[in-house]
Amino acid sequence: MKEVIHAVEALGIRFDELKRSTDSRLIQMQESIDLQLSQMRESTGVQFTQVKESIRILYWILGIIGSGVVAGITIYLATIR
Repeated sequence: MKEVIHAVEALGIRFDELKRSTDSRLIQMQESIDLQLSQMRESTGVQFTQVKESIRILYWILGIIGSGVVAGITIYLATIR
């Protein structure tokens, strides 16, 4: 009977060790996932900023070209009359 009690206690101790080990691994995995998400957010933010800057430059270029076209048409129409 004592052997059964010792075996059950040993299983209980082993179960506690496995539970602590599993909890530790889960915490490590969660920290790793959090870090990866944080890095992805930062990278996405940088990319978004670059896209916004590219769009801003494109609008400037289109504005300059558009102004030039309008000025050219105006000069052309003025010389025709």
